[in-house]
Amino acid sequence: MAEGDRPGWMEALKPDLKDHEGLRQFEGPDPLSRAFLEASGKVTALEEQLQGSVKIPGKTATDEERATFHNRLGRPEKAEGYAFKKPNLPEGVPYHEEMEMSFRTKAHEIGLTQAQAESLHTFWLENELSTIKKAQELHEEHKKDGIKKLEELWGDKTAGNNERAKRGRQAFAKLVSPEDEGAAIIKWMDESGFADEVPIIMIFSEIGKLVTEDGLVEGISVTKPKPTLGPDGRPRLTFPSMEKKK
Repeated sequence: MAEGDRPGWMEALKPDLKDHEGLRQFEGPDPLSRAFLEASGKVTALEEQLQGSVKIPGKTATDEERATFHNRLGRPEKAEGYAFKKPNLPEGVPYHEEMEMSFRTKAHEIGLTQAQAESLHTFWLENELSTIKKAQELHEEHKKDGIKKLEELWGDKTAGNNERAKRGRQAFAKLVSPEDEGAAIIKWMDESGFADEVPIIMIFSEIGKLVTEDGLVEGISVTKPKPTLGPDGRPRLTFPSMEKKK
């Protein structure tokens, strides 16, 4: 051993390297060279890995740095970039594009990746469809109960009363002014299930009794009444209890 237990091969090194503690572990230039090449290969591999790495934004990161971070993880550049599969909705159930766009906006805002947003969107839709299906099942059960109740009330007159109820629906739509409002009300009643309620069917059936063959309603004027005007010349609401008794 050389001075200070230094390997002899180190005597040929420059003065600033002769006393380097890290070199004493090597028996000669060959082991040192092998160690250097091995370490160099590891450094190269690490550099390649770091090139594809993403730096986590700190508390002082800018909005641009945060956006770069989320996009590198897999978030689309814009909210419109998310791709969602359209669900197979039950008949009569609309798909709300506005709600989907609202979901896209929020997903992009919180930095969800395509896979995360798609998974969450599917989960949300499945829950919504499950809720709709349960509501439809309950409505069908309620509707069957209503039919059963009407059959109990009307007996052998059920078929005839139902036909009168259909005529009553049509007459109701015509009596509402303007006419398109009556049709809109009927549509709302059908879509909401209100038209399937037993009392409503019975009311329409009673209206249907007054409908003549030509579609007119006996004893009911379809002429729009003249409004009562107030002191300012504008129409005002009046009720029977407000009329002066003679």
